[in-house]
Amino acid sequence: MATLHALHVLENLISTATKIYAIGGEIFTATAILWALNLLANLVRKVYQAGRAVGHIYYRFIKPVFAMINWREVAVTVGQGLLATVMLTYQAGLLTGRTMYSVSGWLANNWPTKPTAKPETIAQVVITTNATVERCLTLSAVQLLRADGMSQRQIAATLGITRYQVRKELAIK
Repeated sequence: MATLHALHVLENLISTATKIYAIGGEIFTATAILWALNLLANLVRKVYQAGRAVGHIYYRFIKPVFAMINWREVAVTVGQGLLATVMLTYQAGLLTGRTMYSVSGWLANNWPTKPTAKPETIAQVVITTNATVERCLTLSAVQLLRADGMSQRQIAATLGITRYQVRKELAIK
């Protein structure tokens, strides 16, 4: 009987240990879930605080500076700069090509064959280049497009402005 009694006590002990282990596992799981939620809440709070600080700096210091800038003027200046760069690049390529042609003409005069056409002189190329660059720097995009033969409606569509603004720009200069 003592063995049977010992097995009964051992069964109760194993059953109690299993229940304690199950309860401990549930407590651990609940603790892990609560810890993860706390971590997530802290992350959200820190991101909110960082966004609030960045927003404060932006609205206090950066936005007033951006508000003082005339963005239309910046756009026109950048556009004219790009246009002047394109024109200068074209003129530099033209000058390079003409110079090479002049050199080839000089070589042709010293070789048995001669070119059929006489290239422009360097002075003529410089005068043409200066006139083109001055034209690009003194005229606005509206005036350049008008000089190219575009209508006011086409200019407005190309630049994304109203026809009233096109007429106003053409009347100013």
